[in-house]
Amino acid sequence: MHTHQAGKVSVRSYSFVSNYIKSKVNPLKNFAYVCPAQTSGKMRIAVFPGSFDPFTIGHESIVNRALSLFDKIIIGIGTNNSKRFFIPIEDRVEMIRVLYAHVNEVEVLSYTDLTTEFCKRMNAKFMLRGLRTSADFEYEKSIAQVNQVMLPDVETVFMLTLPEHASINSSVVREVLQFGGDVSKFIPKGLPMEKYLLGRNKL
Repeated sequence: MHTHQAGKVSVRSYSFVSNYIKSKVNPLKNFAYVCPAQTSGKMRIAVFPGSFDPFTIGHESIVNRALSLFDKIIIGIGTNNSKRFFIPIEDRVEMIRVLYAHVNEVEVLSYTDLTTEFCKRMNAKFMLRGLRTSADFEYEKSIAQVNQVMLPDVETVFMLTLPEHASINSSVVREVLQFGGDVSKFIPKGLPMEKYLLGRNKL
């Protein structure tokens, strides 16, 4: 989910219980997901794909809350040849590794192939996606429908962001960064952002 592969979501099936069609005010108000059980004895490995330029408190919240659902979460930072990134991918990988240095259940890797292929290589049976708005849901649903045939045995798990994180996205935070603004309220406290921005030219 080359296009931005980290944004591609492959899915065998996704189940949801909601009043999505009926609700006009808040379509995602009653949204939930059903996460099917895996074969007993096997690790529940989930890939959380994205560009994470930068990694926000919204991303952190999704990962931290999902730790109770999976044995291992792989934060996969995908490449996108058509997109210009502010923070080099190797720095993004290192920053997030520092953030989760003491969490054995989280691994941070980059990849250049399709997200579906990355899941195969990681033996991941789940793909984790965060939803901020109903527009996110529509986008992710479309991606899932297109890609469901690519990796039939992987389940996509949608998690709603916390209400206070709904307005936070990497694009906005990145723009603030580019103009030298203070993003401390939008990124995790343990993310060593200043170290990697030192000496970087502002717009």
